[in-house]
Amino acid sequence: NGHFEVVRALLKAGAAVDATDEAGWTALMFASHNGNEQCAHALLEAGADPNKANAKGWVALMYACQNGHLEVVRDLLKAGANVNYAKADGWTAMFFACQNGHFEVVLDLIKAGASLESKQNQGFTALMVAAQYGHERCALDLIK
Repeated sequence: NGHFEVVRALLKAGAAVDATDEAGWTALMFASHNGNEQCAHALLEAGADPNKANAKGWVALMYACQNGHLEVVRDLLKAGANVNYAKADGWTAMFFACQNGHFEVVLDLIKAGASLESKQNQGFTALMVAAQYGHERCALDLIK
Protein backbone atom coordinates (compact mmCIF):
# COMPACT_ATOMS: atom_id res chain seq x y z
CA ASN A 1 0.00 0.00 0.00
CA GLY A 2 2.99 2.31 -0.24
CA HIS A 3 3.65 2.53 3.47
CA PHE A 4 7.37 3.09 3.18
CA GLU A 5 8.02 3.34 6.92
CA VAL A 6 6.25 0.01 7.49
CA VAL A 7 8.25 -1.64 4.70
CA ARG A 8 11.48 -0.25 6.11
CA ALA A 9 10.62 -1.44 9.63
CA LEU A 10 9.72 -4.93 8.39
CA LEU A 11 12.96 -5.19 6.43
CA LYS A 12 14.94 -4.00 9.44
CA ALA A 13 13.20 -6.66 11.56
CA GLY A 14 14.32 -9.34 9.13
CA ALA A 15 11.19 -9.92 7.05
CA ALA A 16 11.72 -12.25 4.10
CA VAL A 17 12.14 -9.82 1.22
CA ASP A 18 10.87 -12.27 -1.43
CA ALA A 19 7.98 -13.76 0.56
CA THR A 20 4.89 -14.35 -1.56
CA ASP A 21 1.14 -14.39 -1.11
CA GLU A 22 -1.05 -17.26 -2.36
CA ALA A 23 -0.85 -15.92 -5.94
CA GLY A 24 2.93 -15.66 -5.83
CA TRP A 25 3.03 -11.87 -5.56
CA THR A 26 6.01 -10.37 -3.74
CA ALA A 27 6.14 -6.97 -2.04
CA LEU A 28 8.29 -5.80 -4.97
CA MET A 29 5.53 -6.76 -7.42
CA PHE A 30 2.97 -4.76 -5.43
CA ALA A 31 5.31 -1.76 -5.21
CA SER A 32 6.04 -1.98 -8.94
CA HIS A 33 2.36 -2.32 -9.86
CA ASN A 34 1.39 0.67 -7.73
CA GLY A 35 4.38 2.86 -8.58
CA ASN A 36 5.64 3.05 -5.01
CA GLU A 37 9.17 4.21 -5.82
CA GLN A 38 10.45 4.39 -2.24
CA CYS A 39 9.17 0.93 -1.37
CA ALA A 40 10.49 -0.62 -4.58
CA HIS A 41 13.89 0.99 -4.04
CA ALA A 42 14.09 -0.19 -0.41
CA LEU A 43 13.08 -3.73 -1.37
CA LEU A 44 15.67 -3.87 -4.14
CA GLU A 45 18.36 -2.54 -1.79
CA ALA A 46 17.39 -5.28 0.67
CA GLY A 47 17.99 -7.89 -2.02
CA ALA A 48 14.55 -8.48 -3.53
CA ASP A 49 14.75 -10.60 -6.67
CA PRO A 50 13.54 -8.49 -9.62
CA ASN A 51 13.21 -11.63 -11.77
CA LYS A 52 10.95 -13.64 -9.47
CA ALA A 53 7.72 -14.57 -11.28
CA ASN A 54 4.28 -15.01 -9.73
CA ALA A 55 1.78 -17.79 -10.48
CA LYS A 56 0.72 -16.08 -13.73
CA GLY A 57 4.32 -15.70 -14.88
CA TRP A 58 4.50 -11.95 -14.35
CA VAL A 59 7.60 -10.24 -12.94
CA ALA A 60 7.82 -6.83 -11.27
CA LEU A 61 9.15 -5.15 -14.44
CA MET A 62 5.99 -6.10 -16.33
CA TYR A 63 3.77 -4.43 -13.73
CA ALA A 64 5.87 -1.26 -13.69
CA CYS A 65 5.87 -1.10 -17.51
CA GLN A 66 2.16 -1.81 -17.82
CA ASN A 67 1.37 1.10 -15.51
CA GLY A 68 4.04 3.50 -16.75
CA HIS A 69 6.03 3.80 -13.54
CA LEU A 70 9.24 5.04 -15.14
CA GLU A 71 11.36 5.48 -12.00
CA VAL A 72 10.44 2.01 -10.76
CA VAL A 73 11.31 0.62 -14.21
CA ARG A 74 14.71 2.30 -13.98
CA ASP A 75 15.37 0.92 -10.49
CA LEU A 76 14.37 -2.59 -11.58
CA LEU A 77 16.65 -2.45 -14.61
CA LYS A 78 19.56 -1.18 -12.48
CA ALA A 79 18.94 -4.08 -10.09
CA GLY A 80 19.27 -6.62 -12.89
CA ALA A 81 15.71 -7.17 -14.08
CA ASN A 82 15.72 -9.28 -17.24
CA VAL A 83 14.44 -6.86 -19.89
CA ASN A 84 13.60 -9.74 -22.25
CA TYR A 85 11.89 -12.11 -19.81
CA ALA A 86 8.72 -13.48 -21.44
CA LYS A 87 5.62 -15.03 -19.89
CA ALA A 88 4.31 -18.32 -21.32
CA ASP A 89 2.29 -16.37 -23.91
CA GLY A 90 5.42 -14.60 -25.15
CA TRP A 91 4.61 -11.18 -23.71
CA THR A 92 7.56 -9.18 -22.37
CA ALA A 93 7.66 -5.90 -20.47
CA MET A 94 8.00 -4.11 -23.83
CA PHE A 95 4.61 -5.43 -24.96
CA PHE A 96 2.93 -4.04 -21.85
CA ALA A 97 4.57 -0.63 -22.23
CA CYS A 98 3.50 -0.49 -25.90
CA GLN A 99 -0.03 -1.70 -25.19
CA ASN A 100 -0.51 1.17 -22.74
CA GLY A 101 1.34 3.92 -24.61
CA HIS A 102 4.16 4.51 -22.13
CA PHE A 103 6.71 5.85 -24.63
CA GLU A 104 9.25 6.97 -22.01
CA VAL A 105 9.27 3.44 -20.62
CA VAL A 106 9.66 2.08 -24.16
CA LEU A 107 12.74 4.28 -24.66
CA ASP A 108 14.32 3.05 -21.41
CA LEU A 109 13.62 -0.58 -22.34
CA ILE A 110 15.26 -0.04 -25.73
CA LYS A 111 18.32 1.50 -24.03
CA ALA A 112 18.44 -1.52 -21.70
CA GLY A 113 18.62 -3.89 -24.67
CA ALA A 114 15.02 -5.01 -25.07
CA SER A 115 14.48 -7.16 -28.12
CA LEU A 116 12.46 -5.41 -30.82
CA GLU A 117 12.00 -8.64 -32.76
CA SER A 118 10.32 -10.72 -30.03
CA LYS A 119 6.93 -12.11 -30.97
CA GLN A 120 4.19 -13.20 -28.63
CA ASN A 121 2.35 -16.46 -29.24
CA GLN A 122 -0.02 -14.97 -31.83
CA GLY A 123 2.93 -13.68 -33.86
CA PHE A 124 2.65 -10.01 -32.90
CA THR A 125 5.70 -7.85 -32.20
CA ALA A 126 5.72 -4.92 -29.77
CA LEU A 127 5.49 -2.59 -32.78
CA MET A 128 2.29 -4.33 -33.89
CA VAL A 129 0.85 -4.04 -30.38
CA ALA A 130 1.67 -0.31 -30.24
CA ALA A 131 -0.05 0.18 -33.60
CA GLN A 132 -3.03 -1.98 -32.62
CA TYR A 133 -3.68 0.19 -29.56
CA GLY A 134 -3.08 3.47 -31.42
CA HIS A 135 0.11 4.48 -29.64
CA GLU A 136 1.91 6.27 -32.46
CA ARG A 137 4.75 7.63 -30.34
CA CYS A 138 5.65 4.13 -29.09
CA ALA A 139 5.52 2.78 -32.63
CA LEU A 140 7.77 5.56 -33.91
CA ASP A 141 10.28 4.98 -31.11
CA LEU A 142 10.42 1.29 -32.03
CA ILE A 143 11.25 1.94 -35.70
CA LYS A 144 13.90 4.63 -35.12
